[in-house]
Amino acid sequence: MQIEKSEWLTYNDRSRRQQATTTISGRRRAQQHDGETLNARRLIDELTKSLRTVWKLSGFWLSYNIQSSRFRWLRRLHATVALFYWAVLLCTMTISLVKFWWQRGPDPFFLHLTTQLIVVIQFASSALFLATVQLRSGPVLRKFASRLQAATLGIGLARQRKRLKAVQTTLLCTAALQALLWIAYFAIYFYYSNSGPFQPVPLLLAIIHSAVLWTLANTLLIGQYAMLATEFHALNVDLRSDRNCWQLALVKHYLSVHGRLKLANVSLNSTFAPLIGISLTCQTALAILHTNALIGSNFVTNFNAYDKLFTCLCACFLGLQLLTFTLLSTFICRQASYIFYHMQKISSINLHWEQDCFSVVTFYEQAFRDLPVGIGIEKWFFITGPNVFKALLLILTAVALSRLTMATSTKI
Repeated sequence: MQIEKSEWLTYNDRSRRQQATTTISGRRRAQQHDGETLNARRLIDELTKSLRTVWKLSGFWLSYNIQSSRFRWLRRLHATVALFYWAVLLCTMTISLVKFWWQRGPDPFFLHLTTQLIVVIQFASSALFLATVQLRSGPVLRKFASRLQAATLGIGLARQRKRLKAVQTTLLCTAALQALLWIAYFAIYFYYSNSGPFQPVPLLLAIIHSAVLWTLANTLLIGQYAMLATEFHALNVDLRSDRNCWQLALVKHYLSVHGRLKLANVSLNSTFAPLIGISLTCQTALAILHTNALIGSNFVTNFNAYDKLFTCLCACFLGLQLLTFTLLSTFICRQASYIFYHMQKISSINLHWEQDCFSVVTFYEQAFRDLPVGIGIEKWFFITGPNVFKALLLILTAVALSRLTMATSTKI
């Protein structure tokens, strides 16, 4: 969004010489912004280069451009093959797990059986999301870049380019480490607990590929929200440093940028709602399972060292994932709500506040203040501090009820 020259003019009791100087400085500032931003699509392509490379190698990248209409059927063929391959992955993992546990016998505490089923469901759902989101919403990265281009030209991405590159690399490495630990868990458990003719190689290959897709989905999810948080932060920095916020043109400009960023947040929540819902459901189920195992009497008396280590590591990783979601969502909420407090502060202390600014700010607050921001499943559930506290109470209640049910059944 280009900033008009008139927005940088200073009105009222300024001389012509001061107005000319302010206009020239405004031009330089606008040119500096244009030089910094370059292009939001180019910036996002640069920041997500490693992610897109792994995504293309996985075989689930469907966002390539085909200029000729004669060859667009190739993309539909690729999408059909990808969905068929996903069905093969799901059938391989499900049938192999059922066959393995049928030969091995029942799990006395249902710890490993339930964990493996939940992890396989999460891996398969993430792989399906990567394929369907490109068919349903188009190129995800390109669509998000277009929204940032229309809102801020990617000023926040340009200013924090190096830091965002480090964040993207850290996210990819962290998710890959978690995927490697899950793969190691499956491999160790299948090879050391298998006493029959079961061959775990096809199952492990399917788990490895789906774990790579799960890594990509998690990195894409958190990375997009991190870029949005950076844009909100850059807007607030400009808002604090600008001393001409009492002018109507500048107030409209900042409110327009803020509104477009909020709509970009709504679009992200709509796009990633299936992935967020699946991730939260699987993580909550795993948290209930392993919390119940940690506080139970079997953890001390009947669990071996391997089961104890596995339960503790799962609890730590689940807590880390939920903490990451909560902190990032809370940061976005804080950054998005800053503009309302800043405008109220200016209206109360600035004597030169233009008359029409009150009506503009009041209308914007009534229209956009109640629009929720942050990481959420569209408008149904948002990851905020109170909601996370309610979820923790729900987990503890579920664990207590399960312990009570087990104690009652043991007495009977």
